[in-house]
Amino acid sequence: MQQIFLIRFNEIFLKSSGVAKNFLKILKTNIYYGLKANNIKGHINTTNSRIYLSKFDIQDVSKIQDVLKNIFGIESFSLAYQLETIDQEKIFDFVKQNYSKYILSSNTFKIKAKCINTPYHTKDIEIKLADIFDAKVDLTNPEKTIYIEARNKTTFVFTEIISGLSGLPVGSAGKNLVLISGGIDSPLASFLTLKRGCYNIYLHFHSFPYVSKTSINKVKEILQIIKKYQNDIKLYLFPFAEIQKYIKANTEAKYRIVLYRRSMMRIASILAKELKCKAVTTGEALAQVSSQTLDNMSVIDDALSILTLRPLVGFNKNEIINLAKQIGTLDISNEPQEDTCTLFTPKHPNASTCLRDIKKIENEINIEEFEVKLIDKIETINI
Repeated sequence: MQQIFLIRFNEIFLKSSGVAKNFLKILKTNIYYGLKANNIKGHINTTNSRIYLSKFDIQDVSKIQDVLKNIFGIESFSLAYQLETIDQEKIFDFVKQNYSKYILSSNTFKIKAKCINTPYHTKDIEIKLADIFDAKVDLTNPEKTIYIEARNKTTFVFTEIISGLSGLPVGSAGKNLVLISGGIDSPLASFLTLKRGCYNIYLHFHSFPYVSKTSINKVKEILQIIKKYQNDIKLYLFPFAEIQKYIKANTEAKYRIVLYRRSMMRIASILAKELKCKAVTTGEALAQVSSQTLDNMSVIDDALSILTLRPLVGFNKNEIINLAKQIGTLDISNEPQEDTCTLFTPKHPNASTCLRDIKKIENEINIEEFEVKLIDKIETINI
């Protein structure tokens, strides 16, 4: 008898056998590195229906649970006893010896069994096990539950199913470049693309030395939280203030926000292609600010030569704030900062710009040539 973690996955079942096998391999690797980052040793075994984590130090149980809770692709998990038998009497004896004090006479309870390839039916073992306890059975809302899984000469006994993040394993969808600002929206956009299997690389546009390094430091703090969900993170820093100064000196105020955003997108496209990313992700939500109207987003998108992902496009601000609370980035994002948006933002930006007018302005000021000159100033940081 040993204790083992039963790790369940859900969406992977929907994939073809070859794709599912590859996704499970990625999920196993992510679990391994998540444990390794926390100095936890254990043996991981993958099957078509479960992942099993065994041979760990029992003192590491709570640390293991914290790791598994933050790995995308895991639907749920349980700490279970593994019995090398499916014999009913041996199962009954084990439950009686180990759980007689777990279910008291004052409790309500139920036995939830799953029996596969056994000489008895699920209901048989549920009814007979329930007779062991001097307590009231409640199948709808019990205070205590004992789960039994008997299959292929092995039985697992456990009392808790802990929910995971679900989704797809990080890395199964390919590389994705996330534009991260230090605000509330972009960290959440990053989280949602991680949930869909993206391996995220991050790009931050900053205005240092014209302002302090507050936004850079905030992004680093946020990515330390995001690192719970992706084991290794690379951050690229682009000095954007020179481009903003150039645009401000050569254009009318009403066009500048869109011109800034188009410039960011062109730079992001160049970096994404160099890093072999398949998409660029932003934290934009439809109609939240002037640059995020359908008209302006369409004009901004024209500057991109790569797929754009906007996971928050249908979210309102309260929904975004609540999700940011859940992932733990809200307090950091709410810290005040001087950023690339506030430093050179006009008081009355245009909510509807014309693509033809914008392109004409960009050609007149040769903005793309100016951008290329600054590409080599990108810094790289490993979080």
